[in-house]
Amino acid sequence: MMQGGAVPAQDQAMFEGVMTAMTPVMIGGVLVLSAVYPVLAVVQWRKMTWLIPALMLALLAYSLLSMVNGFALLGEEAGQLYGPLAVVQWIIMLATGFLYAAAVRGGLMLSRLKRSF
Repeated sequence: MMQGGAVPAQDQAMFEGVMTAMTPVMIGGVLVLSAVYPVLAVVQWRKMTWLIPALMLALLAYSLLSMVNGFALLGEEAGQLYGPLAVVQWIIMLATGFLYAAAVRGGLMLSRLKRSF
């Protein structure tokens, strides 16, 4: 729509301003998560708890629900925005969801075994 000139100049300037402002925020978020995930991995490796996989499963569920909400809000235009990469993203997210669910089950079994001894 922007390339075709259907969007007023004010709106286009606002979109460009928002995207310019969002870039450092998104980079900062990626850097923070890149620092937090290795810490969570070390804690999970040493403590063998079920809480971290449960947290990751909850975050994944939130992400999936956000994506479904995006599809619902965009309606027919969602096909233009989401391409083949979105299908790959869904497959990867579902695979990690199965892994997180298995990790939660394994962590719960391990905690039950620890309590029984």
